[in-house]
Amino acid sequence: MKLFKALFLVIFFSFQFGKSEAQISDSIAIYPNPFDSFTIVEFSLSEQDTITVSFFNAFGIVALQPMVNQILAGGLHTININTQTLPSGIYFIKIDYGSGGYKSRRGVKAGNLTSNNSPIISKTPLVLFPNPTSDLISIPGKGLKEIHIFDATGKEWKFFKTSLNQVSLRDLPNGIYNIHVLDGYKRLIIRNNISKTDW
Repeated sequence: MKLFKALFLVIFFSFQFGKSEAQISDSIAIYPNPFDSFTIVEFSLSEQDTITVSFFNAFGIVALQPMVNQILAGGLHTININTQTLPSGIYFIKIDYGSGGYKSRRGVKAGNLTSNNSPIISKTPLVLFPNPTSDLISIPGKGLKEIHIFDATGKEWKFFKTSLNQVSLRDLPNGIYNIHVLDGYKRLIIRNNISKTDW
């Protein structure tokens, strides 16, 4: 009888918890992290589901809810979120799944990275190319530039200053990176995702 109860409990909990976990990947990615006026939330779904994305402040109060009960197809999803209205501080970014379960990750709103409130100062979009790349990328703009390269988890892999219009990503592992380029006045002029791959 004890063996039967134990077997029943194992099957019951496997079904209950396995059901919610089957929908989602092991983690969500927040990048850049720390963030300023925007951040990107990236996650995967194994099949269609209803998603709610919430930012909770340190007191457990919802400070921002950029997505509520939105139906998304299975696959990789990348959501750009405007965080300009959030005060600086620590947030818990939570994704609730309609099929059951949730995932969360800590994020930090770190104040202004730019000297004014505009997210990007350029009037015309500046593009990093080639994208994807196996080594060199071209960065438009004149003068001294400050370059920050973050991975999908928000970890900064590279930081350097240069006046060159080409930089090498050869020493980075393959993957997706978020690149911020600031001018000599610390104003953000480019913010873009780029893929590093060996072709």
